[in-house]
Amino acid sequence: MHNICRLIYTVVAILVVPALTLAEPASGKFSKVLPNVTTDQLSVEMGKPITLNLQLEKGWILNPEAPSFMGMFADKKNLWQADKAQLLKNNKQTLPGITKPVHLQGTFYYCRSDHQSQCLIKSIDYTLAPGNFDNNTLTVRLRP
Repeated sequence: MHNICRLIYTVVAILVVPALTLAEPASGKFSKVLPNVTTDQLSVEMGKPITLNLQLEKGWILNPEAPSFMGMFADKKNLWQADKAQLLKNNKQTLPGITKPVHLQGTFYYCRSDHQSQCLIKSIDYTLAPGNFDNNTLTVRLRP
């Protein structure tokens, strides 16, 4: 029975994955696409690949059956989309370097590693701008 419920949940989760289009900035309002959103403006080294780390507490994982997503946008066009399999494998993703300001948006569903826990949701809406910095590593802290 548990496997049937999981299969149904997986099919439903796949059907509700939002299309990767730039979501309107949350600006204090509830967003259906970016719930529980954190916004920030960050500078990264121009043209250098960017490493994004998802930092989870011990015993917590990204839910492999939930519709987590992440994308990079410029001029409302999707420039890049996260490889969900890579995120699930090591909570890390390499993003392409940038030469102009972009939006990095995503929503992550995470929960305790046991199968009985309820997921939490965290979204990001970062504006990334090219600059002269040595550190091209971004960390998103997913906390219970």
